[in-house]
Amino acid sequence: MTGVLADIAGLIPEPTGAGAAISLANDIPSAAIGYYDALQSFQDGDFFGTADGLITGGINTLDSGFGALSLVPPVPPVGLALKGIGEVGGIVTGSLDMGWSALSAAAQVSAITGGPG
Repeated sequence: MTGVLADIAGLIPEPTGAGAAISLANDIPSAAIGYYDALQSFQDGDFFGTADGLITGGINTLDSGFGALSLVPPVPPVGLALKGIGEVGGIVTGSLDMGWSALSAAAQVSAITGGPG
């Protein structure tokens, strides 16, 4: 739940960069955990888990990059452009992250209840 709240904070463009910083503090460990899960799943022969980990890690890596750009001081013209790219990219990758997290959770619930998962 905390990860979703951090992603929501990163979706709100604001001048201080506080939302991006909160999101960034969540995205870096989430990317590392995603890649770790992918390696463990690959080792166990679980290719769904491998794909899930790689996608989770990739989305959070991109979101981290855009979050870092969002923290650039908006000094025209270059700083303003970089901050804008970070804000727009962060909205896209933050939305993808929340959507993928929801799909992953739904697949886990399905597997637990005996569905195809």
